[in-house]
Amino acid sequence: LLDIIQLDEAGRVRVAELRIGDDPKALETWIGFYNDVEAELAQGGEYADLKDMASKAGDNAARLWGNFVIFCWDGGREERQDTLTNMICATQIMRWYLNATRRFRRTVALPEGVRKAKELEDWLCRQCLDRKLLYASLN
Repeated sequence: LLDIIQLDEAGRVRVAELRIGDDPKALETWIGFYNDVEAELAQGGEYADLKDMASKAGDNAARLWGNFVIFCWDGGREERQDTLTNMICATQIMRWYLNATRRFRRTVALPEGVRKAKELEDWLCRQCLDRKLLYASLN
């Protein structure tokens, strides 16, 4: 860690800059994850009801990746670190958190009427999306 973590003139810890883009496959994995999550934020998507959390998932995966790179560093014994594996692990963990949050939010004790109304709304939205309808008539 001494090669990555250094002290500045004031004695504060300064960490060497890490760039996902230095490993094209890790960057491709991160972009794929980011785009998948963004696509699921649309109405009717898996994460449509998690916009507050899911919109930050890409950033959080990158932060996890940075932690993995630092804590898995072997002191420079290997010519190149396996940053792709670190990114795969980071995105898998973020996907697990998103899905766990989605499950939790769906099981939170809501009044039965509110829960049924939400289920109906979700069903109606799926029907409209499947049929490519812009609106539904009451008649």
